Amino acid sequence: MSAKGKWLVAFPVLPSGAPKWGGKVSVCPPPERENQADHANQLENQHTAGTTPQIFMSTTISNKGRQDNKSVAAVAAVLYYARTEWGHMGSVVGEKMTQDDGEMEALHSALLLLSDFVKETDYKGPIQLITGSATALFRFLNFSQHDAQHLSLEFAQTIDEILKAHPLISLHILFAKKSLAIAGSKRARQLAWEAVKKPLDNNQSPPSIQYQRVESKAAAVSAWEQQYYENPRRSQAYDSALTTPPDGKAHLILRIASTGVQIKGQVFSQRVSREIQSTLIRLITGHAFTGAYRLMFKHKNLPPATEDEIACACGAVPEDTEHVLLHCPLTHDQRLRHLSEDGLPDSLRKLFDSLKRCRGLLRFLEETRVCVKPRTSWEPG
Repeated sequence: MSAKGKWLVAFPVLPSGAPKWGGKVSVCPPPERENQADHANQLENQHTAGTTPQIFMSTTISNKGRQDNKSVAAVAAVLYYARTEWGHMGSVVGEKMTQDDGEMEALHSALLLLSDFVKETDYKGPIQLITGSATALFRFLNFSQHDAQHLSLEFAQTIDEILKAHPLISLHILFAKKSLAIAGSKRARQLAWEAVKKPLDNNQSPPSIQYQRVESKAAAVSAWEQQYYENPRRSQAYDSALTTPPDGKAHLILRIASTGVQIKGQVFSQRVSREIQSTLIRLITGHAFTGAYRLMFKHKNLPPATEDEIACACGAVPEDTEHVLLHCPLTHDQRLRHLSEDGLPDSLRKLFDSLKRCRGLLRFLEETRVCVKPRTSWEPG
């Protein structure tokens, strides 16, 4: 069900012409990062020219200035035309909402302003609706099943009514990075902060699906953190990768191996096969195909491990994760090549505490393929 208790609809009934209404409505993709400054300048120049109406939207979540000290989501929209502020709106939309929920709700205020504007001025031509959220931009008129589908359907109905009453206008929904250099963005942000102080009423939106998801995740992470401190943490995983309490995210090295990590504009990524990822997990937990792991199997029907079964190919006894990754002379050249960018690590923990070492470890495992497969002598029969 949706945030307002409405069913998510697999095949929603849409107004005829939605979502583009014969080219009268467009959702423009965000500009590339390097072009965002030029795009902002272009919008500001259009504001200065005053020929195209611009509606800026903003959202904030805060308790600043509230007597009840409740953190609420407030939205605002401001319309500029002919170089002046034609009108604005600001309201509190609810308590238990995320920033993304608020960015979606802001379009309600923008469309109300738009409707009043075209009625009073009988304007004909293009109108820009500008959001600072790239996520909301792609959800405004996305009618597939998602957390805020009910809002998207409401927007479609409102836009359809406006276009039927004023067929000579066109709507262009744009993204502009939030910036104080853009007068409309700055003003909308100010209005949203002012709206935070408004009282709550009985018509506020109930907790959104996204808020409930975030709240549930926070509770789960808190429980995991408590378990982390209460447990003895004696396994090898805590001496290698899991050196800090859970934060709800996959470990850094797993993100580098899958989606990649972007920090300060630099992308750290090293895609590896599922086989290598599985080997990595086994090495972290101490369950890799090493001699030390063979020693863990003690059963009356299992003969004692021989030296050949627990020794490394280089002769070291027993072969364990630390030896394989940090000391084995057979992979010394690969270790220098891939793990020395931040200085050669002298412990398992240091293998996982650096972005460059994490990426290097994945390259090391990919090239050497150490511990990928069990030794033939270990297999029964």
